[in-house]
Amino acid sequence: MGSQLSRAGPLVQIVLIVIIASALVLLGSIFGHATLYGRVDQPSRSWVLDPVYELECTDSTCYRWLKPDAQLYLYALDGDQAILSLRLLAPPRPDGQPTQLTIIADQRVISPITVTTVWRNYRILTPTSDAHDTVLQLHSDPFHPGGQDTRSLGVALSTIQLTALGAPTPRRALFLILLPLLFWALARAYGVGHVGAFRIGLSLAALSGWAAADPVLSGYVLPTISWELSRAGPLLALLLVPPLIRWRIGHLPGGARSVVAIIVVALLSLRLTREVAGGLTLLLLGMLLLALPRPSAARHGSAGGRPTIPELTSIRFFAALTVVLFHYKKMIAVPALLDPLIDQGQASVGLFFILSGFVMTYTYADWFRYDLTYFRGYARARVARIVPLVVLALLVATPLVLWYTHGDPLSASPAIVIDSSWIANLLLIHVYVPDVAVQSLWNAPSWSVATEAFFYLLFPLYARFVLSRVTRLRSLVILVGICFGIEILTLIGSVAVAYWLAPDPEALAYVMILVIYKSPLLRIWEFLLGATLGALFLRTRQQPMAMPVLSALHNVHGRNLLLITAIGGILAVVYMPIPQGDMAGIVNALRWYVLYTPFFVLIIAVFAWGSTWLRHILQHPWLVRLGEASYALYIIHAVIHAYLGFIPQADAADTARIAMVAIIATILASLAVHQWVEVPMRRWLMGHIKPAGASALNEKLHT
Repeated sequence: MGSQLSRAGPLVQIVLIVIIASALVLLGSIFGHATLYGRVDQPSRSWVLDPVYELECTDSTCYRWLKPDAQLYLYALDGDQAILSLRLLAPPRPDGQPTQLTIIADQRVISPITVTTVWRNYRILTPTSDAHDTVLQLHSDPFHPGGQDTRSLGVALSTIQLTALGAPTPRRALFLILLPLLFWALARAYGVGHVGAFRIGLSLAALSGWAAADPVLSGYVLPTISWELSRAGPLLALLLVPPLIRWRIGHLPGGARSVVAIIVVALLSLRLTREVAGGLTLLLLGMLLLALPRPSAARHGSAGGRPTIPELTSIRFFAALTVVLFHYKKMIAVPALLDPLIDQGQASVGLFFILSGFVMTYTYADWFRYDLTYFRGYARARVARIVPLVVLALLVATPLVLWYTHGDPLSASPAIVIDSSWIANLLLIHVYVPDVAVQSLWNAPSWSVATEAFFYLLFPLYARFVLSRVTRLRSLVILVGICFGIEILTLIGSVAVAYWLAPDPEALAYVMILVIYKSPLLRIWEFLLGATLGALFLRTRQQPMAMPVLSALHNVHGRNLLLITAIGGILAVVYMPIPQGDMAGIVNALRWYVLYTPFFVLIIAVFAWGSTWLRHILQHPWLVRLGEASYALYIIHAVIHAYLGFIPQADAADTARIAMVAIIATILASLAVHQWVEVPMRRWLMGHIKPAGASALNEKLHT
């Protein structure tokens, strides 16, 4: 078959793709269905009514109260009309008047209806479009229950059904048929062979057939293209830039993988708003430009490779695992003795920050000893390290978030909030916006990656203008103490300011989490402390120093004692008694990271300086492999945890079993993502640039 396709001319492939796509679209239109149905009491559908009041049940039915002003979000559907069926009830009004419900679309009243005080089904003919979404505004007369219930209620809703009318319109049918042909042509323009391009065309033909068979769900995924300038801009960039790159260098970086990515982004651009589509397009094209082949960066500094430190790789897995357990703690009943330990899992992020600074110095200090010439190569390496998995997790989380926010088909969040927060997460700037919808809507753990990006931007300056000029070992030790002291002062000062500005406990907790705990300006001192520790480590290997702590690090017995001290100190902070009153908030803030910092520093120093009694455990190949995949584990676990909401859970024991299976599956998935996504994407983006000194830690220990 492959050889026959290779011999067949382009015209034969075009005819075959058009015939197959036309047949699938026709069959889908004949045998498909165009109805979406949901009940508010189904666990998998409960998110439909998230923007309104909580679920209430009687002996006969379950329902949710709409607010007096609500809205329904209809996808781009085939045809000009659809039937919206709602099962509604209105409470008896004190004045005895009937409750009126008014539905408005595009500033035009569709149908004012009278809702009775018993459950009835109401069928409404609503306008739709195959290229635009339709927002229906629902306004009902308000009802106030009185007493302690201060809510303002509209009508009650128990079921919702949406039915598209008619077969695909001629414009949509033509779009669905031409879509496979368009991507076949693009694949050929991007350098894909005859067989690969034909397979891409067949895949898109199958997608078109599904879109014709299920126009309700497919309308959300694949609306007919709208020829607005805002929608056409990202698509034109995807159509024109990759062929120019191929014409300029003779091939497209990444080959078939890049072509698949371009197709996926193009399909998403049909659905997403201009901000999201534009941001995703710029990201993909930027990654293609980063992957263009360039001459190898000249090396300077150490010519030989530095040895790996497997213990530092392995402890990353335990740090990531504590964060995972922290997010699953509500689903798993743990012994009371372990509950405080899991509750402090979020503090492990501080270990990542300190270890990251240590590794940056270990790997890149020689790059910036004399100047900042190699900043571009360094930045490219950092982008290759953190961006691919951030984008992967964001893309995996996107359907889930859209499903929960303006999903099926009741809208929950304003589109502008969704768009702006998505762009902020994509560009890793969401940590600077103190808003839950921006920081935590998509993939909550990515805040620390955004913070790391700020650290990476600052590190070359710190290495060039501070570490390269502090040459005495005693000065480096003092600098470590200075970084820790500033960390303490900035935290205490920021907490004091927060108490002054937000005396309300709820507002204070909001500021503590979204600003103080996650602020790059406050967490930078952990990174700089780790970077200084890395410089101290590099210099004491050649110049042992007769200081008590450093002397202990140069013999195995001293390292073992320091390791036991560090572990004991961490446990002491975990189980320390918390005072009552206002001091509780301050002590908890200190426990987030400041009180753990010296013990994290000791752990990193002990494992970096030599072997310990944990050497045989931490150097086990499987544990090292898990440590290498720890970044993948950290960045994807929250998304998998969020998808568990679709799994019905009968009781606490059932929930715990599901959680344990999910944790194991997440660990296995992190290994697969590391092996088949993270490493290949890093190598692809890095191209020919190698780290100065050929340090193996550049591959093993980046955090």
